[in-house]
Amino acid sequence: AEQLYLAMRFAFIDEYVRHAEPMPVLMDDVMVNFDPQRALAVCRALVELSETHQVLVLTCHPGTVSQLEEAAEAKGAPAPAVIQL
Repeated sequence: AEQLYLAMRFAFIDEYVRHAEPMPVLMDDVMVNFDPQRALAVCRALVELSETHQVLVLTCHPGTVSQLEEAAEAKGAPAPAVIQL
């Protein structure tokens, strides 16, 4: 169900931007219950989305940060900025 909701969020973002200015995208631990392969696929989609939107990903899982860095490197995108609180 979480993967379906996330897919719907991506579709909504895509549809919204067709009719309005791009807005920042905020994701809060959206991959917490995903297996590693699906989580990496989401990271790749977020890196791709970051080409047209400001993407903010909140997480308390170091593995998620590593996967985002890996996805950015594979795409040749800048490394994500990480702020640790």
